[in-house]
Order: sequence, then structure tokens, then C-alpha cells
Amino acid sequence: MTALKTTLDWINEAEKRLGLSDYAMSKRLGVSTAQMSRYRTRKSYLGDDTAIRLAHLLEVDPLPILAAAAAERATSDDARQVWSRYAEVMASLAGIAVVGGTLLTAPVDARASAKRPTSQGDDMYIMLTIVCGKMLNLASVASG
Repeated sequence: MTALKTTLDWINEAEKRLGLSDYAMSKRLGVSTAQMSRYRTRKSYLGDDTAIRLAHLLEVDPLPILAAAAAERATSDDARQVWSRYAEVMASLAGIAVVGGTLLTAPVDARASAKRPTSQGDDMYIMLTIVCGKMLNLASVASG
């Protein structure tokens, strides 16, 4: 099993892919350079809005980044483990499941998905979302 990507890994990937400095990345994320420095030194962690902006820059599903951020912000080991597991599951599902030639991805914008015709891919996405939700419920019951 590969190590779970941290939000810092995601930031580094975006900077490398887009050819940006920390200064330029901070501007693209809408945070100060001081805040970017706090992310680098792990004195602060991405908020949800910043995680979503980062996902949009990378053109990836925001769920793995949101879950990684939540895991990093968690104040208990139990919460951190649940969020880490969720991030792991979301990262493994994001953009890789192909069923009947249909690529399954989480819609980033609900308005965009509403304009798409319903397909087998949409049904499978809903089923995968339900399965992941059940996995989280099981994890919370097991840790509670």
C-alpha cells in the first residue's frame, strides 16, 4: 500500500505541475504567503475552501484533498484514522473506476452534473458513494 497523500503533497504536486512558486501558489489559493509558510511547517492546515480551490487547480476530485485536510486537522487519533481511511478510499476511487466504458468521477459542480443525461456511470457513482458512506459508518461504529 502506498502512503496517503498529505495536503502538502497535493500543494507540491500543483506547484510542480503548474510551474508555480510558493508565492504564486498562495495567490492562486487565495491565502497569504505567511499562511503558505504555516502549511509548509505544519503549523496550520488547509481549510475546506482552500482544499477545494487546490483541487480545482489540479483538476481533480476535491474529496481526497478534503479528507486529507480533515485528517490533518483532526484532534483525536480516532477521528484522524477515520478521515485517513476515507481519504485513502476516495483517492483510490477518484478517476480510476471504469464500468462498461464509462469513467466514473465525482461531479465537481452539481450544476454541471444536472445538465448531464443520466447514465450507467451516474448510477455507479451513486452506488460507490453509498458504499463509501457505509464504510465510514462501520469505521465510526468500530472506533466508538
